[in-house]
Amino acid sequence: MTKHQNDDGIRDELRAHLDHKNDVAPAVESVLYIDASLYEKLALGETDARLRFGPSERGEGDNVESFLFWEARLLDNRRYRDWLDLLADDVIYWVPASDQEVDPRAESSINFDDRRRIIDRIALIETGTHHAQQPPSRTCRSISNVETWSGAAGSMAVRSNVAIWEHRRGQTNCFVGYQEHVLIAGESHWQIKRKIIHLLNCDAPQGSVSFIL
Repeated sequence: MTKHQNDDGIRDELRAHLDHKNDVAPAVESVLYIDASLYEKLALGETDARLRFGPSERGEGDNVESFLFWEARLLDNRRYRDWLDLLADDVIYWVPASDQEVDPRAESSINFDDRRRIIDRIALIETGTHHAQQPPSRTCRSISNVETWSGAAGSMAVRSNVAIWEHRRGQTNCFVGYQEHVLIAGESHWQIKRKIIHLLNCDAPQGSVSFIL
């Protein structure tokens, strides 16, 4: 599939979700991929990530760092459809509400989204009727301390520190922590299979986080 065809597919997905919000019959959706096996892989992956105490690998470090900067710029510019192109079909986006938990089944999360849920969030923002994003948040992300470890089948585990400043309606908030990515090779760039954001104050009240962290 060419990038143009992929972009058309993304736009069709978004249009189907927007139509559904306007009471037009939605397109048939694919079978969900979140099951017990996926939760177990997430828990094992998180356990392994917390046992990494040695130095990282630098073989793909510059390439991965550039990719993370690109992702941050797309999100800061609210280029959500372009950001969606960076996500694998079976992506998981998780913002835990605990600094200890490794299994999202054990307690509630700040965010726990599959691709369909991410498309739903983008579609809602694009309607212009999402009160919590009128006016939209202005954000600035800073990515640092990027570390990489090679994984199975050419995948890459990445850990980086992240600070996200958000300004809306005269108020500025800062979300600080570290993030973990699992990247897989795509046709022209990395794709995000897993993204987990660990906020330093994850167990404190977060208010309405209506933009995509």
